[in-house]
Amino acid sequence: MIGNSESQFYTDYINNKIKESNLESRINILPACNHKELKKHLVDKSFYIFPSKEPREGHSNALTEAMAWGLIPITTSQGFNRSVIENDSLIVEKLDVKCFVNKIKYIIDNDLIEQFSYNSYNRVLSNYTDEIVLEKLKEEYDFLFNVKFTS
Repeated sequence: MIGNSESQFYTDYINNKIKESNLESRINILPACNHKELKKHLVDKSFYIFPSKEPREGHSNALTEAMAWGLIPITTSQGFNRSVIENDSLIVEKLDVKCFVNKIKYIIDNDLIEQFSYNSYNRVLSNYTDEIVLEKLKEEYDFLFNVKFTS
């Protein structure tokens, strides 16, 4: 797990769940880091688990960054997750551990890691680079300011 929590209650909750599950030796919690450090942490990973239920979830930068590294996102449909990923087979039906496990198991059992990893990387490359986003933004502004109103 990588990132900082603003809530000590949530941090304690996560740490207690890890301890209760006897997974302390298998789960590392690292603080937020820059892109160079992030690369070191993600280079040998396959999945990005994003169990968001945040009601104000928008377009998650963390989700896009993980996909840019070729990680396969498994997430809820909160916010813009579904449209960012554009692959319903990576969206869990409900916020439940078994749902996440079943998605991951399906991908592994059907030898889809390479394909879905490539799809994640390519989705970012095709839609979310600076150049593409700036061009889309420019098109929207051009549309907004060049529309002629008639009464």
